[in-house]
Amino acid sequence: MAQILLIDDQESVLTSLSILLKRHGYRVECGRNLSDAEGFLSRQSFDLVITDLRMGGPLEGMQVLQAALEKDPAVPVIIMTGYATIENAVEAIKLGAYDYITKGFTNSEFIEKVSSALSIKKTDISPEPSRPEGFDDIIGQSRAIINVLRLIEKVAPSDSSVLIQGESGTGKELIAKAIYRFSNRRHQSFVAVNCAAFTETLLETELFGHVRGSFTGAEKDKRGLFLAADKGTLFLDEVSEMPLSMQIKLLRVLQERVIRPVGSTDSIPVDVRIISSTNRDLSKETLKGSFREDLFFRLCVVPVNVPSLRDRRDDIPFLARHFIKILGERQGKKPLILEPEALNVLTNHIWRGNIRELQNFLERLALLVEHPVAGARDLLRYLPDDSSRDFSPSTSLAEKERDHILRALEDNQWNQSLAAQSLGIGRTTLWRKMKIYGIPSS
Repeated sequence: MAQILLIDDQESVLTSLSILLKRHGYRVECGRNLSDAEGFLSRQSFDLVITDLRMGGPLEGMQVLQAALEKDPAVPVIIMTGYATIENAVEAIKLGAYDYITKGFTNSEFIEKVSSALSIKKTDISPEPSRPEGFDDIIGQSRAIINVLRLIEKVAPSDSSVLIQGESGTGKELIAKAIYRFSNRRHQSFVAVNCAAFTETLLETELFGHVRGSFTGAEKDKRGLFLAADKGTLFLDEVSEMPLSMQIKLLRVLQERVIRPVGSTDSIPVDVRIISSTNRDLSKETLKGSFREDLFFRLCVVPVNVPSLRDRRDDIPFLARHFIKILGERQGKKPLILEPEALNVLTNHIWRGNIRELQNFLERLALLVEHPVAGARDLLRYLPDDSSRDFSPSTSLAEKERDHILRALEDNQWNQSLAAQSLGIGRTTLWRKMKIYGIPSS
């Protein structure tokens, strides 16, 4: 039996439509505004969402649509609208709604629309393979991120050391916390230390502690992070920045499972699981001599490679909606709605800083865009100037071509004929390439 969420601010509409739906064998939950919808969506799953377009706010139904698709990208959403707002309903279709129905409809028209929506299978956006449960804070449906989550499921229950490798801004600490959360040590401490933030001397006392009088300024005993993480998990962030002399001391601790505070002659046993991360390729660092090979093997019992946004572009719309929603809650206002063309711009942009850069840009966008819906033009106005970027050797030819086309369009005020002329190609060729790269027409 299908479960339907029905949202309308008119009690008479909710009553009549819910009776009609139940008469045809559907289970129905009713709400009167965005807040009600979000409450239902957070507690259960629905096979169909039906919402009025205009409720408390001018286009509150758009917010319900966005909340429903954020919870389940495959759920069909039907927009109910009056004749005066059909144009807005069409925009809702562009934003992901399944269909709209104009008020004044008959019962049979309504049920036919419901049956049609429930019969569809949005296989084009259904995640494959299936996404493991319990990782709500790690956003994404791409194969690349799902493979990481499945690896975490296998690795987490053991005590094996894990090395998380990935570019800056990809969410390595989030992955480390997920491993800890699914581990047998989840009820004990999770202690994180950034190895790049300390000098060698400070890092040693930070990790192992020191006794009073061991050096100038050591006025009392200090308990190190290894002891603070005893029976739990210690996360060594940016472990590649650790000096070689400190690497030797860390290796000894991992081998002997004891620590010796600075200035002490006593060894203290510790039981700690080590998770470490780096934005470098440690196997190459060992060949260069900047990282000890024996320590690398100790740390990298199980490697977890976190993909960059370039390798999981399909996740960018999900990440964008997630961050926009959080920003709206933080600022105490309704989240900005991103048009499909705007999402295309985000998806095709090269985010060198990965998720961190994307999040920062969306915060800037939410602050600067004054209208409730952001289009491609808004994004292109505030995106960094690609013309000033130096391409890395890993940048693909397609990415370079797309950026070149964007610059030509911007330089010619989005006049496609002039842009094509400046590029030395025909207008039809330019149009075709814009379609391929997801560049909006204006």
